[in-house]
Amino acid sequence: MKFAFTFMAAWVFTACCPATDSLYAYLDGDRIPVPPTRPLDKSALSKHPYPFDNRAGLLVPDFGLEDVDLVFLKKSREFLGQHAQRHPEKPFFLLHSTHAVHLPSFAAKPFQGSTNAGPHGDFIHAIAGYTEDAGVKIAKITTENGTPLRYTINQTMMRIELPKTLQPGERFRYKVEWSYNITDRMVRGGRGGYEYFAEDGNYLYTNAQWYPRMAVYSDFQGWQNKQFVGSGEFALTFGDYKVNITVPADHVVGATGECQNYSQVLTAAQYRRWQQAQNANAPLEVITLAEAKQAMKGKAKAKKTWTYVAENVRDFAFVSSRRLVWDAMPAQVEGGRKVMAMSYYGPEAYPLYSKYSTKVVAHTIKTYSKYTIPYTYPVAISVEAASGMEYPMICFNYGRAEKDGTYSESIKYGMIGVIIHEVGHNFFPMIVNSDERQWSWMDEGLNT
Repeated sequence: MKFAFTFMAAWVFTACCPATDSLYAYLDGDRIPVPPTRPLDKSALSKHPYPFDNRAGLLVPDFGLEDVDLVFLKKSREFLGQHAQRHPEKPFFLLHSTHAVHLPSFAAKPFQGSTNAGPHGDFIHAIAGYTEDAGVKIAKITTENGTPLRYTINQTMMRIELPKTLQPGERFRYKVEWSYNITDRMVRGGRGGYEYFAEDGNYLYTNAQWYPRMAVYSDFQGWQNKQFVGSGEFALTFGDYKVNITVPADHVVGATGECQNYSQVLTAAQYRRWQQAQNANAPLEVITLAEAKQAMKGKAKAKKTWTYVAENVRDFAFVSSRRLVWDAMPAQVEGGRKVMAMSYYGPEAYPLYSKYSTKVVAHTIKTYSKYTIPYTYPVAISVEAASGMEYPMICFNYGRAEKDGTYSESIKYGMIGVIIHEVGHNFFPMIVNSDERQWSWMDEGLNT
């Protein structure tokens, strides 16, 4: 029996978690003539037949839109139908891939020559950020006593020149002065940024990949310094974090790790609910829908600082907004360890997330702990952010109801599926710390 495989590459470059998000960059003859600049208007498209409608993304200006997914779906069905009639004795398997931008790719004219890494480097730079205010900006790097250190930035990697060779067992401490401008991820795409809600004038901040992170040094290959290219994700080393996050006083902050000062940043009633949630049998709202809606009506001028501590993790991400409901419940994982399963979500996700999210988080860490390795972190968080991406102890997912509070079965089960998938990433790659950049099958493959 003969098997034929056809690989069909759509006109899409995936900049986020390959299973859930898309950043659309249209090709013309295997080239990107101009970078995408405007949001996709999904209202102009027909209803998508797949449970994961991931067409939210960016489009290039003045480009005639044809729904690529549906075109491929239609053509694929037509071809397979014809093939089955003509050659029923010859099975034909069709792979529909929408995650490849093939080399060589070239940036638009405004970005040509913007790096020292050739045409493809310019292309990566154009996709990663369309103006100079995006990304991490390094101001200076010094020793502990203030002596400047020389450094070189090559696209997404930075090399720091140490004053002397670091011998086995020695340590070297240095300081990095940097900044990161939070951008509109609904327009630019990417993993971190803000989403603006025009109906109430508020923002949802999901901050990820927002600081200079240490590359991995291994005993078998030395520095793993491969460039970050969007779809390839990254390799990171373990570290301990203490992060102070100062936000408007009416914001709620959820993050990697455990908060050290709930008693100071929550109201007395909210803190009491948090204590009750430690022994709850079902998700308990620490911050209620009514409180979130009340906070959405104003803009606090005062500020509060939330302090989070995380030990032995490879990254740190957080969410901040005044338009968040927060619920929590404990989950007992393999070995008897207590983990707080939690969810943060806005009013538009309340009909779905209040019913399912935290229960799905608890189910996921218990099931993975039973069949793979025990969950080692103290918390597991699901955040509704119209996206899908994972970080230690916290992940960003999708699942919003219609204006009247209703939702389809495909949205419900798609939401449940993506929460399981993203929470599952705590095990692969977060805890085992596999190298996503080089071996994505050990990340997306094992977890899918």
